[in-house]
Amino acid sequence: MKYIDEESFLSYIKAREIVIWGAGAWGGKIAGYLADKGIKSFKFIDSNAGGNQYGWEVLSVEYIKKYRENLFVFIACSARWFEEEYCLLEYGYKKYDEFINGTCLNNELLVCKYYMEGKEFAHHLSNKELDLIERNVKDAGIDFEIVSVDLDHAEELEFEQKFDFARYYSKGSNITYQRKVWEYWFAFKLLGLEHYKKDDVYVDIGSCTSMWVFYLRRLFSLNAFGIDICEGPVKEDYYIVADAKALPFSDNSVEGISMQSTFCLLEDDLEVLHECWRVLKKNGKIIISPLYLYPEYVCAASAEYYAKGYCDKDSKEIIRADCSGIKKARYYDVETLKSKILDACKQFGLTYKIYCIPTSSVPPFDIAYMKFILEFTKV
Repeated sequence: MKYIDEESFLSYIKAREIVIWGAGAWGGKIAGYLADKGIKSFKFIDSNAGGNQYGWEVLSVEYIKKYRENLFVFIACSARWFEEEYCLLEYGYKKYDEFINGTCLNNELLVCKYYMEGKEFAHHLSNKELDLIERNVKDAGIDFEIVSVDLDHAEELEFEQKFDFARYYSKGSNITYQRKVWEYWFAFKLLGLEHYKKDDVYVDIGSCTSMWVFYLRRLFSLNAFGIDICEGPVKEDYYIVADAKALPFSDNSVEGISMQSTFCLLEDDLEVLHECWRVLKKNGKIIISPLYLYPEYVCAASAEYYAKGYCDKDSKEIIRADCSGIKKARYYDVETLKSKILDACKQFGLTYKIYCIPTSSVPPFDIAYMKFILEFTKV
């Protein structure tokens, strides 16, 4: 995301009625920033209206529906900020970066926790950038395949309904909903989970908040296990708290493994892949869905962890302003992915292939996107 200089930014918002959506800690940070800059006239709104925050009355969200003229809204809610953004867009607001690009509108919103001058933020990749990354994959000589997609595919819709995605991922208000469905859809199809035999073992790494393994067992009687370093809401013995670098499975015992939006968060990704190789049977597969690639090798941290030493020393550190709780999300460029991960995996016995969704079919996304899927096979 691109920002104008702070003086211009402050001049712009001072001429507007300022609303902070979210009366929690992040709302307090924004209020503190504004007060430090001499701006003391603003309102809080929140789903829990009627209270008092830092001396200001907390109003209902209905306020921004009824009084929309000349408002500037800071989103200061939870990591699920896209639900608030969806509502604002539905009410007729526009993103603040459209103003920066030259379109001056009455209703703008700025998606951020608080304004940080002079820092580089993770940004929504353009179609041009996605196409460039795709060309880089091809030019690197990586085994590569374009996958066809059909948003109205009957089999996919049945899959979506069976696994109750609409309820768990807030269909209708979540701009990343289709990406979440496809993360699991492609893992399901590329591993061929519907064809697993009774004793075939499947492992989902990074599964503590997901019902995926629960549904695989219930719907398909699959011998499925979830692995995470944290305990999740499902209290079953097949959800195992363990380090992915020390999987609780014997050598050559697992048929397939997948990671949905997990690989970029692994501290020691190559060690985890080596451990997956150990437990996989011959011809067993690992699916990383999606594989996040960036134009350059970066590590993104949310604001509270930025510049705290969590990111890889040989990467550029950037800020994830769309969420909290992220110490490090690693986004390789193609060259670094190949030299640090793919070449090393080939040495210890994993071949690889990247599947690519055409850019024109990539689902709506924020910073995390669904275009590339990485497949490893044990030889």
